[in-house]
Amino acid sequence: MTDVRLELANEEAADISRGKESLHDVSAAKWLVMGLDLEEQQCVIFAFLCAHILTSLACRRVLAWQSSKKVTTLGVAEIQDKRHALRRRIDAWRDIQQLYMPCTVQLHQTHLAKISALSAAEEPETMPLFLPSSIPSSLWFTGCASGLIDKECRLRLAQADDGLNELRRQLRISATLRDYKKVQVGGRSQKLNTRTQSLMSRFHDKTIRAAERYSAAYKALSSIDPNGEWTTRLKYLDHNKDLRSPRRNDDDESRETRRELSWIWLVSREGGPPKEVASADEINDSKSSQLPFHIMFCCSKTQAWDFGSIA
Repeated sequence: MTDVRLELANEEAADISRGKESLHDVSAAKWLVMGLDLEEQQCVIFAFLCAHILTSLACRRVLAWQSSKKVTTLGVAEIQDKRHALRRRIDAWRDIQQLYMPCTVQLHQTHLAKISALSAAEEPETMPLFLPSSIPSSLWFTGCASGLIDKECRLRLAQADDGLNELRRQLRISATLRDYKKVQVGGRSQKLNTRTQSLMSRFHDKTIRAAERYSAAYKALSSIDPNGEWTTRLKYLDHNKDLRSPRRNDDDESRETRRELSWIWLVSREGGPPKEVASADEINDSKSSQLPFHIMFCCSKTQAWDFGSIA
């Protein structure tokens, strides 16, 4: 994502040097990046609310991986503060949107009319952002600034690659944590097991967020450029089937003699040869792989705290 942002910034700087004026002090590329960040914040807050506060059974099924977590009064207060901050950021972002996407003025008015008809309040985590990829294609060239669609396409492609790389990284960490728990923790202490499980749960949450980031990019790319070259590399991510570690887990079927890797470990990198796949380090099935330092520190602290309770 950083490389693409730099490329777009350089292109916009070149346009300004040629006398092309920007519609706002915030450039189109920077405004789009702000929109992608807002989109991700909406997903995070919505996930928290579905798992902890909302009573919708459908929402709880979608986010069943968080159903066992507890929320405190302080946690509710913090999430409310985040919702208020998110609303203010969206409002400021929408003010700039009117310049780069004039067509969204009518879209927002139509949306607000529907909300008013239902006598419901518009919450920040469900506010439609109306990014170029989420509006009808008939409005792309008449209601959007020149080049905006191409810029979002490039940013979404970078977002997909970043999300996929982070997803693979979190899956490798989680797999190594499971090995650590099995070998180093075992059944020596209930408290030690609980704390290690809590650590694993936090990394699982990060895995889900990375998967959601990739899925959002994939959905946008499917709308903007459904027949682009990216379709030869990237695929639809099934959260139930594709979020698998490269190594065999203890809960794998005992009769399984040949294990097929998920496509996420075999996808080629952007800009690389068509047959280039993930690096050998990323598809390392060795149980001797080293945990990152900050995880080893947490694990060692966990053991230190429970030293007195270990027989």
